[in-house]
Amino acid sequence: MKKLFILLILVLVLAGCGSKNGTNPDQDTNETPVTVKAGVGSFTTVSSKDVVDGSGSAVAVTTYAAVVVDAEGIIQYVHFDTVQNTAKIDGEGKVTLEAAATKKEMSESYGMGVYAPKGEWDKQIGSLETYMVGKTIADMVTLSVDDAGKSVEADILSGCTVGINELLAALDNANKNLTDVENVSKAYAGSYTSVSSKDVVDGTGSAEVVTTFGFTLTDAEDKIVYANFDTVQNTAKIDGEGKVTLEAAATKKEKGDSYGMGAYAPNGEWYKQIAHLENTLTGKTIAEFTGAALDENGKSLDEDVLSGCTVHISEFVDTLNASFVTDLQ
Repeated sequence: MKKLFILLILVLVLAGCGSKNGTNPDQDTNETPVTVKAGVGSFTTVSSKDVVDGSGSAVAVTTYAAVVVDAEGIIQYVHFDTVQNTAKIDGEGKVTLEAAATKKEMSESYGMGVYAPKGEWDKQIGSLETYMVGKTIADMVTLSVDDAGKSVEADILSGCTVGINELLAALDNANKNLTDVENVSKAYAGSYTSVSSKDVVDGTGSAEVVTTFGFTLTDAEDKIVYANFDTVQNTAKIDGEGKVTLEAAATKKEKGDSYGMGAYAPNGEWYKQIAHLENTLTGKTIAEFTGAALDENGKSLDEDVLSGCTVHISEFVDTLNASFVTDLQ
């Protein structure tokens, strides 16, 4: 009887050695995937100067924010960037406009580091992003700033003394479209800008800046689990007297049905078509999307995409190719 009791104890001990927390390592642990919330938003400002003494301008500045928060609303990841495009108009009505890189893409070449005590713009914003991780969006979008738009928080000022109003506005807009996402491993945040212009002829000219920004999340196998793209199109009009008219536009998603595509497009409004595209990307790898064939107009040749999205998508591919990639694990 004593030997049987000892044998029983030995069996139980050996059984315990083959498991962790009472679970057989050869079986699925059935762990619940971690759910986070992700969103992206932008904020655009514009300014213009009528042509005086042979010189005028139109400026569009778009800032975007991409953010991931946990179930309690605590920021786990945040990314900011800004692109500033300036059109110059001379006394003859000639318009000069070239697409600019973002401030983060410019990095040291942006030129702030030669005079700013806290260094280049991208380094200062990196300091701000680090500060925000671990805090709530609600606390961040209500940060106090001075008359110049700079934070008054000593911890922020220790590494970032640039104006942050536009960044906070973009973060607030990102907060408005947070979506639940599971199995997040990497973040791809970026933008792509195209420009076009027309010299003043017969009293009419223009300068147009189109900035597309996107936020994509992938799992450990680099398959897309979340994708969100939007576009903002700002157009300056120039008349024969050199007067420049430019107003900040809402993004195409923000415009919703008022964008006006639904009146003639078989697949409906722009935002609905892009939502369909975003849904079809789920489960694909970044390479599968960026390497997919497009026609000469930048439209997808994939039947699943075309069933609900027939607008050109080349700018979304360009956005992903230009994205900053961050490992979130």
